[in-house]
Amino acid sequence: RCRKLSVQLGFEKVLLKNDTLKCFFVSNPDSPYFQSETFTGILQFLQKGTNKAKLKQVGKNGILVVDDVKTMSALFEFLTRMHKSIA
Repeated sequence: RCRKLSVQLGFEKVLLKNDTLKCFFVSNPDSPYFQSETFTGILQFLQKGTNKAKLKQVGKNGILVVDDVKTMSALFEFLTRMHKSIA
């Protein structure tokens, strides 16, 4: 369920390790995804929805990092809230 939601949100890879969630955006920086409503919705969700998340850039890859995500159910809840705020 988490993988399906993360793909719908446009993440290539999702990693939960040491209570930290890392969601990797599409690796092509020129991708039309970054002009899409989905990406804009994610940015708006991050601005008003949570203060645990931050955006990072490592090389050409954009990463959404969320602290204090301890379980898979917390991961699913976070992705669900993000998906509902965009839809």
